[in-house]
Amino acid sequence: MDSFSDNMLDNIRNSQMFQEAMEEMREAEKLVNELNEYEANEGKFEF
Repeated sequence: MDSFSDNMLDNIRNSQMFQEAMEEMREAEKLVNELNEYEANEGKFEF
């Protein structure tokens, strides 16, 4: 492959990794929010 194609593939891979990292950050943020609610309710989960 030429260098342009190599660069395109690298950009696609980096974009996919970035998207996956952003998704993991969102999941972590949800968990932190749930933990904060749990602590705010003095250790009682509300369903």
